[in-house]
Amino acid sequence: FGAGVTHPGVLYDVGGTASTLAGAVDRFIPDIGKKMLIYPAAVVDGLYTPMAYMNGAGMCINWFKDNVLSGGYQYSYDELNCAIEKIEPGSENLLFIPHYAGRVCPNSQNLRGAWLRLNWNHTKAHMYRSIMESIGYEYKIYLNRIRELIPEQEYGRILAVGGAAKSPQFRKIKADILGLTEATISRTDTATLAGAVIGWYAVGLFNDLSVTIHSINKECGVTEPDMENHRKYRPFINAYERSLELMDGCFSEINQILE
Repeated sequence: FGAGVTHPGVLYDVGGTASTLAGAVDRFIPDIGKKMLIYPAAVVDGLYTPMAYMNGAGMCINWFKDNVLSGGYQYSYDELNCAIEKIEPGSENLLFIPHYAGRVCPNSQNLRGAWLRLNWNHTKAHMYRSIMESIGYEYKIYLNRIRELIPEQEYGRILAVGGAAKSPQFRKIKADILGLTEATISRTDTATLAGAVIGWYAVGLFNDLSVTIHSINKECGVTEPDMENHRKYRPFINAYERSLELMDGCFSEINQILE
């Protein structure tokens, strides 16, 4: 609500310690089948917020920056973000699994982090980009599930907040993978703002929640998807999803051996 998710068809991307994709829909259709989506009621009457998240996905980026890079030089996020711009979508067939503590949506406690298909040509930039892309792939899986539950609902844009929203390169990767416009907003402290507006509404200072929040929190930077890149990403999304299925069983067997 604090970001302006006040009508059906708007998506919400939280790029922080966890990475969360949520949306606004006008029907309660809980994900009983795949158990991928949490389905709480929204602040605005009549709306619901299907959402899924990756526990600690954003931490993978910080972990890579602080622990994998070597040579005595501390790379900045800006340097790493610039380094990935010359790399084609798919990071030269490199896949990354960001579930260091298991997968949450749906629950899969056996999964752990991994790079798949590493070869001598891959550099730190490939590895860094593959982490970002893995979050985008997971988002696409979540979005596909939302669309399965409510196929007639159209989605046009995503409102992005959190540290990841500061990176134009990361926003571009997610926009290209999802095939949707990704927009930043003027305020990032959305939970605090939402709480304040709800409080003001409760004491009668405002009479319309949606109008009030949109008068305070406005869209600013807009990243449009490259639809050619969107097509390039399709096989990687499929490969990533299949990798999760295969690696779940693989890690389960490994865990039994090492216990």
